[in-house]
Amino acid sequence: MFSESTQPLVSPRPDVATSSPSASEQQPWSPRATTDGPSRPSGTDASSGVPFPSTSEINIAKDGRCLFRSIVVATDPVLQTCQRLNGQPVDPVLRLKEQAAADSLRSQLMLHIWDQIDEHAEYMVEDALNADMPRHLRFQTLNDRVFAMAAPTAMVGEFEISQTSKMLERPIIILDRRGSTLKYGSGFAHVSPVYLIYTAFGDNAGHYDCVLPPQGSTVELSNPSSKKRQKDRRTSAEELTASPYKRKLEEKAYQRKKNATRMTIPTNSRKRTTKKTTENTKLAETETEGNWHCNLCGEWSLEDMICCRSCKRWAHTACAGTTRSCYNCSSMDAERFWYSVSGTSIPGLLTYSPPYKESKI
Repeated sequence: MFSESTQPLVSPRPDVATSSPSASEQQPWSPRATTDGPSRPSGTDASSGVPFPSTSEINIAKDGRCLFRSIVVATDPVLQTCQRLNGQPVDPVLRLKEQAAADSLRSQLMLHIWDQIDEHAEYMVEDALNADMPRHLRFQTLNDRVFAMAAPTAMVGEFEISQTSKMLERPIIILDRRGSTLKYGSGFAHVSPVYLIYTAFGDNAGHYDCVLPPQGSTVELSNPSSKKRQKDRRTSAEELTASPYKRKLEEKAYQRKKNATRMTIPTNSRKRTTKKTTENTKLAETETEGNWHCNLCGEWSLEDMICCRSCKRWAHTACAGTTRSCYNCSSMDAERFWYSVSGTSIPGLLTYSPPYKESKI
């Protein structure tokens, strides 16, 4: 029943100060609507029971976008109060804004229908698919109709209007000039509706104009993407708090946190550092006099002496060249060292050789 059709542009409204059009451009407009006051008294339509608010109409251009243009104007106070000529804003910036917003709304609607195309089994029959279309438009499948409706100036029908109401989650009320009223989106009664007025041209073709809500109030155009994000957040929260997989999800979150903490620890800090300790050995005063004799330099001393593991003889740490608590030597090494220092052999070294075994260390 409801569709859009490209028609000659209507004459400018009398309440807008513009240049007077020629007689050929003037067309009858009954009832003539203005944005300064109501054009329809308040009441109730007997056919649908939907109350008629005190409305004021805004003429919309007849370029195939009239449905989406009307919805955009109904949600934008700037487009409602601007000067209009032939159904379009006089300001070129606002004119482009209105057209771009209408095309964007159509694109969102086509994507919405395409994502849920499997849920519209009742429109798979050809008779139901073309019931609200003119005779010269016939579609074989719902896919063909969606592709055709994607064109910026394509005519739309009742199916697209109902899907627009579902996408925006807002009622859309169509006031027909023939006296009937149709309401789409009755499940969103808590939201202020969008009012449109329809003029029929015959053969399921017609034109939509914008109707302002009572007292000049405006309605906000909801953003489907933002509502989808909010729904995803609620779904994630419910899954985490009420799902039987709660423990599994918590374990995964803990493992991710643990892995992230492990990656932040520097590699060097994981290595164990060992400190080399030096033991200073001091001879006790009770040691025998023979142990005080340095096996390398031949001097007598009680301090800084270390014992050889092999021959059990004592030597200064400076003479042995080490600071450890013990060292390992041989008689030949001691003799060579003494010979390099004094040029002679160590007294008694060759005649006295205590029994010892050579260390394997």
